[in-house]
Amino acid sequence: MKYAALIQQSWPAHFVRSTDEWGDACYFVIRTPQARFEQLQQQRRLGPIDIADYGEILLSGFGDYPTPALRAQLERDHGVSLPEKL
Repeated sequence: MKYAALIQQSWPAHFVRSTDEWGDACYFVIRTPQARFEQLQQQRRLGPIDIADYGEILLSGFGDYPTPALRAQLERDHGVSLPEKL
């Protein structure tokens, strides 16, 4: 089981902007293999998806981008750094 956890930790983290079912802006940081992330992107074009089906959600929230405090928490808890703005 430790081996699987190490592989998962080596997967890249991806930042995703989206909208929820009511049209409100939201974002996710998801850790997933690149090929799985590409599948996620393709499925998003077809309609609503459950992003949790594609990897480990490290951070999510409403709005366009995480606050500085949430970005610091993401880096501290998961070793993932996001720039001030994308």
